[in-house]
Amino acid sequence: MREITVALVLVLSFAASTRAQANIWLLRSDGTPSRALTTYEGSDEEPEFSPDGQRLVFDSNRAGSNDLYILELASGELTQLTDDPAKEDHGTWSPDGQWIAFQYDAGGNTDVWLIRANGGDKRRLTTDEGRDGWPDWSPDGESIVFSSTRTGNREVFVMRPDGSEQRQLTYSRADNTDPVWSPDGTLIAFNSQRDGNSEIYMMRSDGSHQTRLTQTPDMFEERPAWSPDGAYLLFSQSGSGWRGLAKLELSSGRVEPLTNTDSFFMRPNVSPSGEWVIAERR
Repeated sequence: MREITVALVLVLSFAASTRAQANIWLLRSDGTPSRALTTYEGSDEEPEFSPDGQRLVFDSNRAGSNDLYILELASGELTQLTDDPAKEDHGTWSPDGQWIAFQYDAGGNTDVWLIRANGGDKRRLTTDEGRDGWPDWSPDGESIVFSSTRTGNREVFVMRPDGSEQRQLTYSRADNTDPVWSPDGTLIAFNSQRDGNSEIYMMRSDGSHQTRLTQTPDMFEERPAWSPDGAYLLFSQSGSGWRGLAKLELSSGRVEPLTNTDSFFMRPNVSPSGEWVIAERR
């Protein structure tokens, strides 16, 4: 069975929304758009492939408040995972596909929570007064990396999946966010504004050897996503009148556009096979 068997027609249309429209698209790994997976008139955002490549988790305001949803790629079946007046977004799968960590915003303060992928057993992991969010699971399932404003600006932290052993990894006077583990668990990519512009950085999983990867002062770069083999990163890039996806080859440091200049794709995620990319399109 192919990793993704997308129904020829996946039309998920719901009532209009006051937020800017964003839909989820499937692209080939070379950036060629394949098809829209959602066509809601509101906002479907932040998609992520499940570990087996058969499902997506994403957030949407289609029910009024912002909630998490799961989309079965083969059938197009959509399941609402959370139903809460609070804003719930940035869902990320545990490596075994059993849990989803996400960002929970009850109004002014955000925390990292867990929920089972089939619903229920909702658990709060962070209780700090700062804004905690942008979680990502380590490949071995033993840690969750996230960002927090508890020390002032946004910094990257790591914790156990039960919320214990929270530890700070970055220390700078500018925001550091969007942390994501490499497939082998030894590295974490993130974006930082420490040099005056939002660029893509990488560090070891213990926080050491923080290295700037992009050098594009005329562009705003964020939301890195690893390829399954760890050979490259995709990320959102905007500036000079356009917004799209870019690809960074780690062996050479070469950065090149993945999508064309008028596509307005952002927030990419790569399938476990490396064959597909999902992203928001605005």
